Amino acid sequence: MIKAVLFDMDGVLIDSEELMRECTKKALAEFGAIVSDDDLRELMGTGDEVYIGGAAERQGVRYVPEMRERVYEVYGENITSAYQCPGAGEAIRFVKEHGLGCAICTSATPGKLVHNLRALGYKESDFGAVLTAVDVPQAKPFPYVYLEGARRLGVPIGDCVAFDDTINGVKAGLSSGAFTVAVGTTFAAEDFLSAGLKPDGYIRGIDELPEFFASRFPEQFGKLS
Repeated sequence: MIKAVLFDMDGVLIDSEELMRECTKKALAEFGAIVSDDDLRELMGTGDEVYIGGAAERQGVRYVPEMRERVYEVYGENITSAYQCPGAGEAIRFVKEHGLGCAICTSATPGKLVHNLRALGYKESDFGAVLTAVDVPQAKPFPYVYLEGARRLGVPIGDCVAFDDTINGVKAGLSSGAFTVAVGTTFAAEDFLSAGLKPDGYIRGIDELPEFFASRFPEQFGKLS
């Protein structure tokens, strides 16, 4: 029986991946690092410090914490409710209405999380658990953020469904033992297969969550509310 849902944030609930890339490129250029979309795409889902610092260092520019602070400043100036993924609010309500535990499990830092929750129209207290990169020893693709999310909800990881949109995120979900669903907002289904991953499920966007639950777990969710 499914007892909890573990949501990644960026690319699952907030369509921020392109915005984050543009903000990172703009901010890093101020430090002399001219990074490409390909540089950033390969680092997606690894946590913001690795994402920002790794991109800068690929261009021979040493990472300094001020880079991350500047990225967040630019990001905060631009993220709005318009960046909500279609159906994000409905998916969260579906989870809660069915009495499931609900956690945010992101590789982002608390600074970015604040901006994302504001754009979603939620507070940390609206979720049973909220975890960021600072809450675990290693970010995705390591499984710790999902394992800790389940632990804080008091639910066995095998009774959790994790939704993630990146290669590293799906790796983390599968490694944790959660039923892991790849969300196709950032990578296509074949991209996960090409990376040697076999997600337990695939949806094109989080708006498909209710239908997915009804079809994959009909005894528990067969009647949509």
